[in-house]
Amino acid sequence: MKIDIPLMYHEKLSSYQGKEIIMGIRPEDLHGEGIVADTYPSANFDFEIEVAELLGHEYILHGSLNGQKMCAKVNSRLEPEAHTTIKLTMDLSKVHFFDLETENRID
Repeated sequence: MKIDIPLMYHEKLSSYQGKEIIMGIRPEDLHGEGIVADTYPSANFDFEIEVAELLGHEYILHGSLNGQKMCAKVNSRLEPEAHTTIKLTMDLSKVHFFDLETENRID
């Protein structure tokens, strides 16, 4: 998966040009609907749901992206089901980057 990193991160990531880094995102910053998908089209991906936990007005989804285990917190309107795949989008204004060697956050 290739993601277009927003301009707001370019300066702080410039010293990592050509290096491998880690990108992290919180479960509540993955969205299955709305303006986020339109704002960050390169951050759309297929999420394979293994378990869908209904918690009233939201679901906690456990699954994977390219073999990497992830959790997503989505609105119950999506009505996701286990053992299916849905489209999610990362809110790229909420991602965090980490140095692969030191595991420190890149600020």
